[in-house]
Amino acid sequence: MKLSKKILKTFSVIAMLAASMVVVACAAEDDDDEEGAITGSNNDYAIAFTNNSTSMYRAYHATFNKHLGGLCQITIDKNSTGEGSIGYIFDLEENPNRAVKDPRTLCIVGFNLGTSGIAKPYVSHYTNVTDIQADNFGTKLTENPAKEKEYLKLGAMSINLADCEVEGKYVLTVDVNGKDNADYVVKIYKGKVEKAALATSTPVKTITIPKTDIYPNLAADKKIPQKAAAVYVNVFAGKTMKASWHYADTYAEAEVVEE
Repeated sequence: MKLSKKILKTFSVIAMLAASMVVVACAAEDDDDEEGAITGSNNDYAIAFTNNSTSMYRAYHATFNKHLGGLCQITIDKNSTGEGSIGYIFDLEENPNRAVKDPRTLCIVGFNLGTSGIAKPYVSHYTNVTDIQADNFGTKLTENPAKEKEYLKLGAMSINLADCEVEGKYVLTVDVNGKDNADYVVKIYKGKVEKAALATSTPVKTITIPKTDIYPNLAADKKIPQKAAAVYVNVFAGKTMKASWHYADTYAEAEVVEE
């Protein structure tokens, strides 16, 4: 979105009023959820889904508005540990008219829950994803495979979910910020972290994804473009996942056009 300086002044006043409301105007635009496993809209999404198939089931629901990341709180029922993976997708190449096998790019902060009571975080950037149901988003396909760059490898660290308990459930918070830096800065927190507490909270892991990695042809003086975000889940075969996502904040900014 490009605004003149005059319009930007008006926009800034509106933005200050809206900031106090902590409202995130999000809605599904480019979803990939054939089974309708994920429900919700705007700031809140949830899943209570049993995968009765013999293979894992992946799905995501995307935001309508474009962002430079966001603060996402992921809440997991205790009996859902060991049932799959859950996470937050950003820099998603959204397209509401996408054909089934059209390629897409995305970054993901995920948590593997394959071991009961343990979350194993991972952070990756994927390109040429043509089938999200394929193993690891299709990186193992023999023809036209997707490509992955790992910034935090699965298994490199573990989080004891008992340290993340909030009101009888497990909560993990992900903060992905591309607004305050030329790059994406990913921070992972135990428990629920609100916007007001970010400055005084200590992440268990901080990862930087350089813009040159995901936009190698972008001019040095240009910031990364705003794209869609999404909530993501992978439910293992024969398992049930009960969890929810809440967008506590999103990051976006307007470009100024000189007059």
